[in-house]
Amino acid sequence: MLPFFTVLTAIDIDLQPYTIYSYIIEATNAFGSVRSAPISFRTPAGAPYGTVVLNATNIQSKSAHFLWNAPRVMNGPLWKYSLYSLNADNKTTTHWEGQDLEVTLQSLIPFTRYTFYVNTCTSEGCLKSEPLSFPTMSAVPEGMGAPVVLAVNNTALNISWLPPSFPNGLFT
Repeated sequence: MLPFFTVLTAIDIDLQPYTIYSYIIEATNAFGSVRSAPISFRTPAGAPYGTVVLNATNIQSKSAHFLWNAPRVMNGPLWKYSLYSLNADNKTTTHWEGQDLEVTLQSLIPFTRYTFYVNTCTSEGCLKSEPLSFPTMSAVPEGMGAPVVLAVNNTALNISWLPPSFPNGLFT
């Protein structure tokens, strides 16, 4: 016979994150059985799982439209999507954060190769998409300074200049 102060425990394993489970305890002896009231409990959130495919359309010199799918299994409430790029030096730039499955960026740099990713995050972790690489289109050069003119003598001038600070493409 068990003393009245004994606490019995069990560990339920291999459960799914952010899922409601209900439990009823039944005690049986030679005279019959009794059941507890049911109790429900939600497991904590986990990181999303699946494949997220990132696409870009309408790629211009300074803008592009991005779309992606939600992962197959969220494992909790969506915290945010983060759209970011990684440059050649592995420096990360976050361009956008929100809960939509698409966004248009308007502040890209012309004639630049980007590698973009989207992170799908719950409170307990993130799922990174496969990379998406593309170059932005060329644009009109910007930041052309005035030339510097120096007199060589009374019949010749030396004219010098710097290239535009933002070439935005190849010079022809």
